[in-house]
Amino acid sequence: MRGEGGGRAQWSDLPGGLRVAVAGELGSPVVRAVTQVGGFSPGSADRVVTASGRRAFVKALDGERHPGSVDLHRREARVLGALPAGLPVPALLGLVERDGWVALVIEDVDGECPALPWRLPAVESALDALAAVARAEIPAALREALPRAEVDLEHDDAGFERLLADPWPDLSRVDPWAAQRLEELAVLARRGNRALAGESLAHGDVRADNLLQRDDGSVVVVDWPHAVIGSPVFDAVALLLNVRLSGSDVDADALLAERFPGREGEVTAVLAADAAYFTDAARLPPVPGLPVLRAFQAAQARAALAWLRERC
Repeated sequence: MRGEGGGRAQWSDLPGGLRVAVAGELGSPVVRAVTQVGGFSPGSADRVVTASGRRAFVKALDGERHPGSVDLHRREARVLGALPAGLPVPALLGLVERDGWVALVIEDVDGECPALPWRLPAVESALDALAAVARAEIPAALREALPRAEVDLEHDDAGFERLLADPWPDLSRVDPWAAQRLEELAVLARRGNRALAGESLAHGDVRADNLLQRDDGSVVVVDWPHAVIGSPVFDAVALLLNVRLSGSDVDADALLAERFPGREGEVTAVLAADAAYFTDAARLPPVPGLPVLRAFQAAQARAALAWLRERC
């Protein structure tokens, strides 16, 4: 299951001045644009080709309509612009602000999102890419700018605590096991939040539509506005939750045991923190402009709770 539902703008919806400015960044007029699906942003997401044959990926948002979201584009530009070369991430080509819009211009990776349900070679390639990111030397300026995972996600990971304070009657129907063990799970999720602490670069939003697989099987990690400093377990658990959600028969537990030997308790606690966030978020009112977000979070919650039940 991919993230979808942003009601994306098209390249033709962008103001003319912004399109001209993007062309200036690329050194030639854009002659073709193909809108990409997936994700939750209401902004544009286009693979573009210029008259000179240069390719790029452009995503743009109207700052007046989506002030918080355009800040995410700026954050992603800061991250991509600071990362060392050689990592499995796209290169930043430019950030263009014009007519109240913000456009992020990055390398167009020659690849597609991994096929669903996930297959083992693609999962291993994605884990390899995340491991390479986690091993990277983080530039001092970026290290100072990025939030710490356990701090940034403290509120999210307290979802079970909020469910205790403000009960959700439907939880007993959605997952009776979780409803009966909510206090125990809240303690485990709090441990999970503490387990996010670390010194590695983490993507913070890993799922199939934020990954591109090349023809050679290698994976590139895209969409970086949620980057944090933390434990590499964070991204690995998120990836394998997405793998399970897809209906794949890949053994997620075996892969985690292989990649993080002796850290089974830490993995389970981080999974509990994820389950806490998704379960609490799924009961909230719909988000304007993102009509299927809550349904996606509900699916994530069911998958996380089912996996947690197996591990506890």
